[in-house]
Amino acid sequence: MTGDDRETGTGTTPHGDAPTPPGDASIPSGTTLRFILLVLLLLAGTAWMAGDTLLPITGGGRGYEPVCMLAAGVDPEGSSLSNIGAMNLNEEALKACADRFGRKTEWPLVVMAAAVVVSAAVLYFLLPVWKSRRGRAVPIDEVAGDEELSRLLRELAGRAGVRNVRFSMDPAAATASAVAFGRPGHYTVRLHGGLVARRHSDPDGFEAVVLHELAHVRSGDVRLAYATTALWRVFFVAVLLPYAVFKIQRLFTGAVFHPDTMFFAGSVPVLSRELVLSLVLTALITLARADLLRNREFHADLAAVRWGASPSVWARPVENDRARGSRRAIGDLWRTHPRWARRLSSLDDPSSLFGSPVLVMLLTGIAALLTLTMLPTLLIVLGLPGAAAEPVSVLCVAGFVAGIVTTALAPPTAHAVATGRPVPSGLYAGLALGAGLLAAALLPERIDGHMWLPTKPAGLLVLPVVAAVVCWWTAECAELWIRTRRGRPLRPVLLAGTAATWIVLALWLTWWESNGQLLISDAQPSLDVSVDLLQSIVGTAAPGRAPLLAINILMLHTVGVDDFPLWLVAGGLLWLYPLLALAWRPEPAEERPSLRRLTGAAIVGAALCWVAELAAMAYIHSWRPSASPPQTGTATVLWILMLAAVTVGSAAAAALVASTARRHRMSMALIAAGIASLLSLGGVWLIGSFDGCLGPLNALSYVCVWKPGPSAMFVGSVAVPYLLGLITPVAALTVLLVGPWGNRPHAAGRWTARSGGGRGSRFAVAAIVSAAVAVTVLPFRTLPESSPTQSASSLQKFKDATVRSIRPPSSPVVRSLQLAAWLIRGGGELTLQIFKDFSALGRLLAEKGTVPDDRFWKEIPDRATPHLRSILGGVERAGHYFTVPGAREHRLWTELLANVKRDATACADALEQGDPKALGEAFHRFTATMDRLETFFRRMMTTASEATKGVPH
Repeated sequence: MTGDDRETGTGTTPHGDAPTPPGDASIPSGTTLRFILLVLLLLAGTAWMAGDTLLPITGGGRGYEPVCMLAAGVDPEGSSLSNIGAMNLNEEALKACADRFGRKTEWPLVVMAAAVVVSAAVLYFLLPVWKSRRGRAVPIDEVAGDEELSRLLRELAGRAGVRNVRFSMDPAAATASAVAFGRPGHYTVRLHGGLVARRHSDPDGFEAVVLHELAHVRSGDVRLAYATTALWRVFFVAVLLPYAVFKIQRLFTGAVFHPDTMFFAGSVPVLSRELVLSLVLTALITLARADLLRNREFHADLAAVRWGASPSVWARPVENDRARGSRRAIGDLWRTHPRWARRLSSLDDPSSLFGSPVLVMLLTGIAALLTLTMLPTLLIVLGLPGAAAEPVSVLCVAGFVAGIVTTALAPPTAHAVATGRPVPSGLYAGLALGAGLLAAALLPERIDGHMWLPTKPAGLLVLPVVAAVVCWWTAECAELWIRTRRGRPLRPVLLAGTAATWIVLALWLTWWESNGQLLISDAQPSLDVSVDLLQSIVGTAAPGRAPLLAINILMLHTVGVDDFPLWLVAGGLLWLYPLLALAWRPEPAEERPSLRRLTGAAIVGAALCWVAELAAMAYIHSWRPSASPPQTGTATVLWILMLAAVTVGSAAAAALVASTARRHRMSMALIAAGIASLLSLGGVWLIGSFDGCLGPLNALSYVCVWKPGPSAMFVGSVAVPYLLGLITPVAALTVLLVGPWGNRPHAAGRWTARSGGGRGSRFAVAAIVSAAVAVTVLPFRTLPESSPTQSASSLQKFKDATVRSIRPPSSPVVRSLQLAAWLIRGGGELTLQIFKDFSALGRLLAEKGTVPDDRFWKEIPDRATPHLRSILGGVERAGHYFTVPGAREHRLWTELLANVKRDATACADALEQGDPKALGEAFHRFTATMDRLETFFRRMMTTASEATKGVPH
């Protein structure tokens, strides 16, 4: 009935709607978004893989130039923390080196991407031409003596609302089937000879087959299937195969000719993962395309029945189909047509149309993260600035994933609500999405690319956890809004849910691409380094608080406090969006969250927070001297403890609701946590306003004056970055931990009620939302600023701590390579220029004994000054150049540069003042300094000479 999968394809209408199933409203299928995501993945993969294949041949490259990175102290076999520290210290020098030596020949990528698109377009137009060639089929109008068949086909096309479609017949095909193919405005339905022969004996079967193919044409399945097929074939032949062959060739060459070299050993995991990426892409596109085609078959069947086809036609092949048994379940994943039993059940019960979203979410997760990795390269090739490429990529990928998640979860939720069946939670779909993200995170070269696995693989668990929370939350929000809008169109719920999920996913992916990936590497600073950094900020540590502060810095670094607006928006949406649904009055029999009861749970959590805040103030009072003014460190400790108190109180409210709720577990827990955070911050503000009047609880003040303004600003420093940010992720994690996870739709809930809504609920919701907005716009100020001297000292301590985090080279070979790169990329040039100017200066000063003094002091200063200026300029440039690889070498280099600057300045001053004695002493010191510099330089040259041949110039 359905023909070859390459012709029928999969797709939706231009608006994303599927044909309406019998007795149900129009249900969006989401297949268009999945198609576009696959196309985007193929286009991004073209730029990514072509870059790896073509740029080495044409002399280009991505990222920083490799020798520049060696010069900066990057160790190919070193730790991520050490390499990141080296790159951060030399960021300015790295950019300058890349601009000077990096060969940004991106034109091959532009040509390759354009060639792939043009070739795919040509193939898209040629495939229908090949299918409709004269030797294989004849137009129906040319079939002799069969006007009745032509009239019947025109009548069926009119019934389906399809225009500009041609019919042909393949006399050699004996099966009772048909295929649809073509392009917009030139579609063709080719009937097999066996189907035409049976139109009189089986008219119902004939109509069903033709209407089914017309449904593919009308819904756009053919157009999208052909576009995907053409792009995939071109990508596979022109991009994927050369990419895989290139990686195999590099592995083979390294294993045969350079098996013992450091660089080959470090590249084996990277090359192996890139080969696996080729296999995964092939499997991903094949499985995703097959799943999409199967899904479109269901919609085409439903459309055919709606247009008059007899459902009994689908029952005929079921017995033969069942005889195949369950052993073909895995093989069915690769098939482009579903089993007949499922097709028949979808006609009787549209709920089977939704099926399990696990496979869809798994494939979407893999495709999403791979696209996010590769898409920036494509955008840069298309002319987008590098700084904007990643945010645009995140927005695009998050938008498609949000649309796919919403259309996969909301329609089955709507059907379950309408039929009174259990509502799916979305948890398992989220775990499948997270599993796909996790699998994709192991494939491309990211942090710790030279290793087989991340240094801290446990950090990857963030992916399935967040994906589970987002999908669970999306499904519950959809249920809340659908029950609130029962009997109304589903599209507004889908649009609002997609927008909310889009924002949450975009902000989360932004965090993951910046700070989140540090969780899977050793790029986090050690506890000792964190303590050093904190000591420079808070001064003398209070008893037992240094570890707490160090842990806080680690947490802030992980969360990314610099991105607090992202957390604010995402966290706020997680509890404010479901809260808004409670402002509308539901049907009288509907059971939904009770705002009054959730507020009660929030009060319990807030009370716990207030007790913890008072205990924190008592703790600070116990060690802070009463006579001393509050220091930055004291305020920092209170700030951390207040944050912990608010977080614990909100999490307690979420745990209380989640552990006892029967349904809406995630959304109700987040609402309770959000309200608890508001109440907690209000109590913390009130307590802080009376600081100084609380006796043994006084923390920052010992003067009893009501201070609402300073307390509000102090609370605001917690509220803005964390109230709507950190609280809700912690609450969501609490829900996952306390469980249970399943809904009990017919059980009475402790936190739900069958009444609510109306004016009172709207007023309460408006008050809560207004309070949340008001808190977030409190005057946000940092803690007391340190003096300029403290700031300079803190900066120097930060640099010293960063230098200590840079580990020594992993081997003598690496050290030689780093020193050679340092010399080649400008260090040798800078040093030799200083020697050249010093030699010229020495020759000029040597003329003092051969010319009269008056002539010497008249001519020599003007001739010597340019050389001295050049030396001082060289020292200035050397200060912005790479640090010398190796802590000891860099200290000596810094000391020598300082001495050169001192002596050159002394010579210049002596020449300007005309002081022969001062000039002689200064030049004598200058000569000794240059002798030391020469010894240092020769030692570096000797060490680097062992690896110079291995460093590309």
